[in-house]
Amino acid sequence: MSSLVRRVIVLCVDRDNDVGERLGVPTPIIGRGNVLKVATEYILRYPDDSDANAMFGAVQLYDTLISTLVPRMWRSLLSQGGPAPRTLLRT
Repeated sequence: MSSLVRRVIVLCVDRDNDVGERLGVPTPIIGRGNVLKVATEYILRYPDDSDANAMFGAVQLYDTLISTLVPRMWRSLLSQGGPAPRTLLRT
């Protein structure tokens, strides 16, 4: 399968921009280590917020994928959303 896949991105979208507003962290946050650092800081400040779970879930998915396919094919990223949801796929 790795010969068919050129690049895949693990994308975690913070639609309401809690991470950006609460931590003052500009997005996108690129790279596993950077996302993990922000997720850890965020959960320590806001342990009841689901955004932290989403970030840790993205890191876990990244780790699962990187252990099964070629490491250079993957990138993790956290991005903020806008004031209103946007359509990502059009038919």
